[in-house]
Amino acid sequence: MSSEVSNWIPRRRIRVAVVLASALDIGCGDGSLLIRLPEHAPAVTATGVDYWGTSWDSAQSSCEQRLTSRGLRASFQRMDAARRKFPDDHFDIVVSVMCFHEVHAPAGAATSDPLLALGEALRVLGPGGVF
Repeated sequence: MSSEVSNWIPRRRIRVAVVLASALDIGCGDGSLLIRLPEHAPAVTATGVDYWGTSWDSAQSSCEQRLTSRGLRASFQRMDAARRKFPDDHFDIVVSVMCFHEVHAPAGAATSDPLLALGEALRVLGPGGVF
């Protein structure tokens, strides 16, 4: 992800993040964007989800080390963007950069791949939340 994008989104959301409690980064990859959220709004509980395929352990460890080295906290979970295991209305902010094109619908799904992920993002976003 370009540094321009990873810098722009947190600055844009900072006024919202200061008063809200939780953020979800869908397809967090190496954690570049996720790390920026608590840097700009330390009170935010940040959660990153990604599938990472066979490199899950390595990717999670890398993300956690990047956070720890900056004195920040966030959680990372291995999860399919189209089937997240969070309750409805759980997050105040949901962000995603360059992820939805990677989502694959399960066999027999009636909805296209990216729409499944988008529907899940909106399902876990609380009333008045920001996407």
